[in-house]
Amino acid sequence: MPVKITKTININDKEYTLVASFRALQEIERVLGTGLLEILHRAKRKDIKITEVAAVIYGGLYGNKDLKKHERLSFEQVGELIAEHGFMKYAPDVLLFLSDVVMAGHEEQTAGEETGKATEASRDHA
Repeated sequence: MPVKITKTININDKEYTLVASFRALQEIERVLGTGLLEILHRAKRKDIKITEVAAVIYGGLYGNKDLKKHERLSFEQVGELIAEHGFMKYAPDVLLFLSDVVMAGHEEQTAGEETGKATEASRDHA
């Protein structure tokens, strides 16, 4: 079963929920002109630009279908808000969000592989 990936962030004393829908991820890549893995690698190195932080937050909001039209923020509005509060404050949230997106389902597969190995090992020793 697919996992719904979300991340709640606080911008200017208001909570926003980022949603990693296909539409959201596509919008992030479109705005930045690069892939999610490249952005994730830059974020891990703390070599991320304000435009990238804003694009990930904007894209996550873009994917949140629960936001009402008047609650939606434009890319420029997101950029202005995070610039006011120091964009690196939001970099850890962006890193966690992107990591969850890239690793979605991988943890389950890895856990299943480890369980399978443990079962094989116990049979070999029986």
